[in-house]
Amino acid sequence: MSVHFHHTNGREIKFSPGYIPHFRVSALAHSDASSFISDSLQFVVQEISNPDFTFRHQVIRLSEPFSFKTVFTLRGLFTRIVLKGQSSDEVAGLPATATGEAEYSSWFGTIGEVVTHVTGAIYESIDILCAGELLRKFSEVFPALDSFPDNESNSSCGLFNQRRPVTIPIIDVIQQIFRYRFDPQQMKYFIDYKVSELLFLTLAGHDVEKEKFVSESDSNAIAVARSVIENNINEHHSIADLSRMVSLNEFKFKTLFRQIVGVGPFEYLLSLRLNQARILILETDKPIKEIAGLCGYASVANFITAFRKRFGITPRGLRKDTYER
Repeated sequence: MSVHFHHTNGREIKFSPGYIPHFRVSALAHSDASSFISDSLQFVVQEISNPDFTFRHQVIRLSEPFSFKTVFTLRGLFTRIVLKGQSSDEVAGLPATATGEAEYSSWFGTIGEVVTHVTGAIYESIDILCAGELLRKFSEVFPALDSFPDNESNSSCGLFNQRRPVTIPIIDVIQQIFRYRFDPQQMKYFIDYKVSELLFLTLAGHDVEKEKFVSESDSNAIAVARSVIENNINEHHSIADLSRMVSLNEFKFKTLFRQIVGVGPFEYLLSLRLNQARILILETDKPIKEIAGLCGYASVANFITAFRKRFGITPRGLRKDTYER
């Protein structure tokens, strides 16, 4: 699948092979890496493609709002998972979709091009462009797929017309893709498997049969609790305090939180702490002890144990293994 990036003024963004010097980014094994740099923009893309899908990781550092157009020929599913920053995406014939940090949006049809407006000092996303044949394998599990335009249609549609929160299982799969190293042939099968897993998880997140049992007020309550946890990861958050804050009883709060987020409140907090620690290890030179404290760990030993259990490597080992591009 051929993918081209353009400024919204029409000029194509000319990428050069490889990475930007001193631009720290998690390397995607056996991917094609390219980059673009200007006075106000640094843009790094890592991509793995086969006849069924393209998996693309893009990181943008910008000093002012930036817009670009992605042009490709695709009949199938386009999913954008925003890891940092936020974007507003315009697909021809559809209303603009604002996707914030830790959210994802999906479109189905003959996409053609997507105009993306990016804000924030750093923008990072995962794009999955998946052929319709692979997507149709899930139609028995997700009957709503049958409502998509047929293969003769040239239209596009938003997948259930809503963005969804990135769940912990989705984050785990993405981290596995970047963490593991195999030889090229093994990596091919590994990526095929993991992209299918990501596709399943994002479709499950859009499952209207599950969502119809959650009222808007309950969904908003969980969103408030989730925001409190995300904005204060170094603090302790008890079930009693969180449920009282959003006016739900403790049992209903725990049930709804797990249903919507994918894990319980404590597991979510732990994951946020360790994910933030991973970012600080990769993107700063702060001592491990300081990072542990910033992420809510009074004991460095406990922090190292939890980090190794989640990522399969120690904080110091991860820092040593990181490539500075």
